[in-house]
Amino acid sequence: MNFSSFINCIDPDNYSSSLIYVTIAVVSYNVEKYIEEAIDGIFMQRVQPNIKISILIADDCSTDKTIEIIKRKENESPWPFYYLQNAHNLGITRNYRRIFEFCDCDFIAIIEGDDIWCSPYHLQQHLSLLDSHHEITLSINSFIPFRKQDSNIEFFSPSRPYQNAIKIITLDEMLEHNYVGNFSSCVLRCSAVKKIDTRIWTLDIPNVDDWLIGIEMSRYGIVACISEISTLYRLNPTAFYSVKSDKEKWKEIYRRYHIYHEYLGGKYLERGLLAEKEQWRKDNWSLARQSLFILSKRIKHFFIRVVSFFLSPKTKTKIKKRIFNR
Repeated sequence: MNFSSFINCIDPDNYSSSLIYVTIAVVSYNVEKYIEEAIDGIFMQRVQPNIKISILIADDCSTDKTIEIIKRKENESPWPFYYLQNAHNLGITRNYRRIFEFCDCDFIAIIEGDDIWCSPYHLQQHLSLLDSHHEITLSINSFIPFRKQDSNIEFFSPSRPYQNAIKIITLDEMLEHNYVGNFSSCVLRCSAVKKIDTRIWTLDIPNVDDWLIGIEMSRYGIVACISEISTLYRLNPTAFYSVKSDKEKWKEIYRRYHIYHEYLGGKYLERGLLAEKEQWRKDNWSLARQSLFILSKRIKHFFIRVVSFFLSPKTKTKIKKRIFNR
């Protein structure tokens, strides 16, 4: 696959004359602390003249000042705002469903209200790639997870450090591992979104996540990953996976594998199930070894306390050195 057209995506003299309609879906719920940064990341985007942008606000009945801040930022926008209305909280799954059903455009770009597009060319590089390669249904980019507490910012290792500018993700690879990572790194081809099997919205999972959408897009075309980092992904301490232990996370992942396997007719996930099961086994064994080590130290200390009642200080010192090798 030739990606030369992508390499020149920012060249102002190198763009298609046909209009491209893009909906930027802003997904929010009680993110008054972060939503202004998210919208500023949209406003700084530099796109070619044939790109026609609209901003779709999909707020899920926030109870804080999120909507008030969005409406204030709307006055600064070079592009029109549209609002999805709902009388009560829908939850993540139904909120995304209504976004996908509402959009009637060429491409859908997603930014969640607590994440940030950190490159002014984030949107254009996705659109250049998608417009040049119609077989691509989903374009994703590398991102940096971060956590901000008060004035302290902690950055973590970036996702997917690929050697090439573009990596193609096959369906088998997507089934084995979540290459998407977060919705804010996604730009989807709308015609492929309309093909999504409506059964996914009723699966027995806490929410329809970016991984499942990545699998769906892989079924209808090619998923391409841009190695350049253009998204900051905020780690939310109250998010579904953030509040769970490593063991609970692996259990949920493994459970989802079985659900996805059944949903896809048992055709695809055997290799992925085995890979994740092996990783889960290794992680659990590592946790077990750590627990045994802590338990053995506690037993040693208990033994010392018991015998200390009957031994002289000199003898106790000798025993400690022998037991703890010090």
